[in-house]
Amino acid sequence: MKKKQILIIAILVLVVAAIIFALLFNNRKEIMPDNGNENIYQPEFMTLEEKESFSLPEESKIQVLKRSEDGGVSVYKIIRSDSDVVTDLEAIDKPIDYRN
Repeated sequence: MKKKQILIIAILVLVVAAIIFALLFNNRKEIMPDNGNENIYQPEFMTLEEKESFSLPEESKIQVLKRSEDGGVSVYKIIRSDSDVVTDLEAIDKPIDYRN
């Protein structure tokens, strides 16, 4: 009788442990990005010709944020330090909440 109870308890413990492990593994998989399918944004900077067309200094670092349908620069940002580089293009189109 005692052997049956111990066997039942051991099986229940294993089932509960397997469920907990499966839940933890599933949650961790959702948190970690899938590098194979993820589109990684690479900042684009103006060429010398584009800087000349806007009469901007050649030595300046200027990030292209949007291009027109014909491929011309329509929105750009002058980069003065590395922290100025825009990495989230969706943030550009979001309205600014000035109340904060």
